[in-house]
Amino acid sequence: MFTIPGLLLVVACLATTTAHAQFGVPWRHAPTLVAISSAEDDPRLLVERAARKNAHELAGRTENNRWVNFAGPSTLINQFVDVVITELRAHTLRGRLLS
Repeated sequence: MFTIPGLLLVVACLATTTAHAQFGVPWRHAPTLVAISSAEDDPRLLVERAARKNAHELAGRTENNRWVNFAGPSTLINQFVDVVITELRAHTLRGRLLS
């Protein structure tokens, strides 16, 4: 995926019409798809802490301040890591750590 600033509106239209069909995402979460598609393919996170609901996972923020939860060792806290977004949720994203 690549980003062209002039086509952001086109991406927004496509995301709202195909979000439910392709990703199983409710219509109200379609703007989240636009935010992801306009960002880098593999976001870089600052790992801030252990995830709140699962102590075996970590939580970090993307450059646009979205929380991403992913599995990883606690030694990554306070470091930058690359992840792949695998799932959209109401208030967070789910990711997988790139090796």
